[in-house]
Amino acid sequence: MGVLMMSEPRKTLPVSETDKLFDEVYRKAFAEELTKQPERFDELSKALFTIELGSLSVYTLLLKFLIKQYITLFWPFVVITYVCWIIAMIWTLKGFMPKEYAVLGSQTQRGEVLSFEDKKLTIAEFYQAVTEHKKAKLFTAIKWFVAGLLCIFISLIVNI
Repeated sequence: MGVLMMSEPRKTLPVSETDKLFDEVYRKAFAEELTKQPERFDELSKALFTIELGSLSVYTLLLKFLIKQYITLFWPFVVITYVCWIIAMIWTLKGFMPKEYAVLGSQTQRGEVLSFEDKKLTIAEFYQAVTEHKKAKLFTAIKWFVAGLLCIFISLIVNI
């Protein structure tokens, strides 16, 4: 039927100099974005830690005010809220802690020379691993923080 002969070379258009230049610029920009991702997760972690600390402080002040007014709260949810937020802060701080990696400093990408059995990471794999590490810690912290917020809302609903 229409079998492509493997011996025939395919005819393609030559790459223009402009396309080569844009290709190089795009590759460089992509590499820069990959190396900036861990820094962006650090900035996001700082913002989350500030929000966690501020929320904990405001909640403590409100709780103190409500206790002075002799309003009873559903105490297990208050304790669970504090526990969730403290765990969220711990996970946020764990995202800041560096993790040790064995890196091949001269290899940017895994090629024919390197096998996947090699435990050392290439430079590209290193940045990807650091980003994944920070992202996992940050998302876990966010889940715990949201769980604490849900406990506040549940305690308010129970007291109404």
